[in-house]
Amino acid sequence: MIKKGFIWIIAVLLLVSTVFAYDLSEFPDIFLGKRATIVIGSAAKAEDMAGAINVAVTLVQNGIRIESMLDKDIDDIYAQNLVVVGGPCINSVAAKLMGYPSNCLEGFEVGKGRIKIYEYGNGKIALFLAGMTAFDTRMSTLAVTNYENLNLSGQEMEVIEPSISNIIIRKSD
Repeated sequence: MIKKGFIWIIAVLLLVSTVFAYDLSEFPDIFLGKRATIVIGSAAKAEDMAGAINVAVTLVQNGIRIESMLDKDIDDIYAQNLVVVGGPCINSVAAKLMGYPSNCLEGFEVGKGRIKIYEYGNGKIALFLAGMTAFDTRMSTLAVTNYENLNLSGQEMEVIEPSISNIIIRKSD
């Protein structure tokens, strides 16, 4: 009897953890009631900074408290909720999120941006916005700042940008 009860509790806990997984369709509400720290690389290009500013404005307009920091000033990426702008070649926090890839361009393609939610076991999250080029990263930031007009969903999406005025997003492969 106790064994069946224990199995039942485990099953319920697994279902609950699945239900509470963060989804891009919930942006910017994934940060409601939390402080979001926007992180850019120390040597980031102007496009990364402009994108980070746009994301910051979107968050503030939705009642989310923010702060901004350079990657070199983040001691523990798992201790706070982050918006990480820029890929692992330009942002050391992004490199850590991605497990320090030996080739920092691995998984990126010119003309495509990435949006991904990283969840930590402590309830903190990181929203990763990056691309191979600064323009590709900018498209990722524009996609989330235009969340009301786009169909963001899942935990990871790819941004395909034929032009700055015509952003296309799709599920990542």
